[in-house]
Amino acid sequence: MTDRNWQNVKELFIAVLEKDPAERTEFLKNVCNGDGITYAEVESLLASHSAAEDFIETPAFQVKEVFDDNSGRIHQRFGAYTIKQEIGVGGMGAVFLARRDDGEFDQLVALKIVRQSIAESHVIERFKNERQILATLNHPNIAKLLDGGVSETGEPFIAMEYVDGDIITQFADAKNLGLRARIELFLKVCSAVAYAHRNLVVHRDLKPNNIMVTNDGEPKLLDFGLAKLLDESIPHDADQTQTVFRALTPAYASPEQLRGGPISTSSDVYSLGVVLYELLTGARPFDFEGKSLERVIATVSESEPLPPSSNPNSKIRNPRLKGDLDNIILTALRSEPARRYISVEAFAGDIEKHLAGLPVSARPNTFNYRTGKFISRHSIVVAAASFVLLAVLGGLAATLWQARIAARERDQALQEQARSEQINGFLQSILSAASPDEKGKDAKVVDVLDDAVQKIDTQFADDPSVKAQALLTVGQTYNKLGLMDEAEGALRRALTLNSELYGVDNKATITCMIYLGATVLNQAKYDEAEQLLSQAIGSGRKLSPNGSKDIALALDGLGELYVRKGELEKAKPLLNESVAMSEALLGEINAGSALALVSLARAQAFSGEQDAAEDTYRRSIAIYRQLPPRDAVGLATALLNFGSLLVTKGSYDEGISTMREAEQIFFQKQGESFTTFETKIYLCKAFYSQQDYTNALAEGSKALEIGRRLKLENAADFVMTMRVVGLALTRTGKAKEGEPTLRDSLDRSRSSQPSAVPYAEGALGECLTEQKRFAEAEPLLKSSFEGLSKTLSPDSPLIKPAWKRLFDLYTKWKKPDLAEKYAR
Repeated sequence: MTDRNWQNVKELFIAVLEKDPAERTEFLKNVCNGDGITYAEVESLLASHSAAEDFIETPAFQVKEVFDDNSGRIHQRFGAYTIKQEIGVGGMGAVFLARRDDGEFDQLVALKIVRQSIAESHVIERFKNERQILATLNHPNIAKLLDGGVSETGEPFIAMEYVDGDIITQFADAKNLGLRARIELFLKVCSAVAYAHRNLVVHRDLKPNNIMVTNDGEPKLLDFGLAKLLDESIPHDADQTQTVFRALTPAYASPEQLRGGPISTSSDVYSLGVVLYELLTGARPFDFEGKSLERVIATVSESEPLPPSSNPNSKIRNPRLKGDLDNIILTALRSEPARRYISVEAFAGDIEKHLAGLPVSARPNTFNYRTGKFISRHSIVVAAASFVLLAVLGGLAATLWQARIAARERDQALQEQARSEQINGFLQSILSAASPDEKGKDAKVVDVLDDAVQKIDTQFADDPSVKAQALLTVGQTYNKLGLMDEAEGALRRALTLNSELYGVDNKATITCMIYLGATVLNQAKYDEAEQLLSQAIGSGRKLSPNGSKDIALALDGLGELYVRKGELEKAKPLLNESVAMSEALLGEINAGSALALVSLARAQAFSGEQDAAEDTYRRSIAIYRQLPPRDAVGLATALLNFGSLLVTKGSYDEGISTMREAEQIFFQKQGESFTTFETKIYLCKAFYSQQDYTNALAEGSKALEIGRRLKLENAADFVMTMRVVGLALTRTGKAKEGEPTLRDSLDRSRSSQPSAVPYAEGALGECLTEQKRFAEAEPLLKSSFEGLSKTLSPDSPLIKPAWKRLFDLYTKWKKPDLAEKYAR
């Protein structure tokens, strides 16, 4: 067959491939028009193509069969390498495991050889192109080119780094990697692709099968057989803007690749978006099964993929995908290259910002954009429907206008307006009374609120509904200032009034339940808090089956209650629902979601999910930093808890710095209050955990001073802090000074906190041991050990100090036999 005839056969073969399989035979007969030789050649190519349908879908290091019988190649020599076994096929030829055994050094390699049956000039050129590309790349996450040449039989080959590992998605599943770990693995892949782009190489076939992960967790990018060189100084064939024989994987190819259009680095961004989508969900953005190429192209060009968080085919469900990650991935998957990330670095940068809790550049598709896309696809239908729509809107506008006029005339609206005017007037009078002329320049908000409470009864004696609203407002303000007793009094009165006026299934009553529930929760009155918040949720669902801000707030409060009680599996679904409901009602940036995320992060941290908790805290803090200054106290709460987690993870400097920021905000907004008391306690525990007893003593002593001024001596945190302060004194050589504080802590625990008694006994026992008062210490330490053993497993970290204290006691008491009993 002449070169010209062979060229005709190839072109006809490609044309036939464009047809549906059912149409190919008839099409070929018509085109050949009796030319039996051409028909037979094309039929032969089609048969080979059919036998190799899985060729382009399967990675070089996974396939166990190749096109031809390569058994005869075992032990065959290519340059310095001897073939050991077949391990797969690549984009243009077979791949073998080979060993370098030329006496220089011993090394296993992956040897890639062009398949002889397709070794035509353009294939050989493409093979050489791959070798040239690999020669320019040197990156830890790209499989290295080690050698290349031509065998004695004239077959070109390249020797590459042999990667012993798994496909990236299989590796992540086998190792049961969490969300953050999967993302960090993907970022290494981005680093490799970005490096290739900086070296003017577009991969063009990025998919999980071309990303292997070694046993030590390092991804390796493989198979540059379809890559495109952007450097015009390096020779390459003129057809590189299109993929030969469409030898790409449609599920991961960009729309412009599928259409045969110009290829750029943006095409790799799209493919990486598909890879990340699958890595995080176990599903792909689109389902192409059974679809023709034309239908595939139409789908990716005209349809928007479902957000990863809401794909019904997802095998991995994670609520943390919703929001930033959804937007980041969908930005990478935009059908128009200009609307994707400008580079892989920008794509990876947004992911890193998300992990750090910072705002990202990705935004969801706007309504205008989606509308424009729809109109461009359905212009005739839209034009016809617009006339009908305008008529409907005209009639609807008239109806709504009439309804609005009628609503304004209702008595209820007038009553609400009058009530609002009364409350506004009352608040203005209170603020006027707090002016410097009346109270002096040092007037405090607390003084203003105290005056308001005294005047409410007389000002609204004849209108209980307005009185209830005023008390609710004052109670909420007391709550924000951390004055729980005052808040409880005002809110309890507001709840009573609203319950008598409207019953429990009423919005005003529900609001009072929620705020009173939050207040008694902060006073550790868990039973009453649970009853109030549960009732608020039940009544709220009757009024608003689809959710409301009040229900979301109550869900958060009840979830936080269960976190504090240690019932974490009860807490998590409530908190997740609270976040989802707030986002559905208010968008991603709202105070309700941020607040619930703090509680959710605490639940995750207490469950041992520290990485998940860190992600959740950073997400909450990122939201808070975009909210108005009035939500600064919420930001400080998130920072305080996040700082504590960082300390637990060993990041002491960042953790303490984060808590210091929280302390500053609390003091600016609330002065000396319950929150500043709590912050000092967190700092005390942070220093104590790193055995910095001097700073722990300083922060703990300040916490106790604030607690005494706020009359919090019987609060659980106060009693715990006494224990820490006493131990800090003991461990800095001042055990005698610490003893009174530890005895006080034990007495308070016995009277109000039985669960804390074993810890208080252990602390006092340690103090007495340091003073060599062994006979006094022994019963305390034995009682502590027995008490903890009843509720904790022997391996619990909370029981380890009890073992050590008894061992130290008997060692210092010179009773080695007893000491040996508690050696660990």
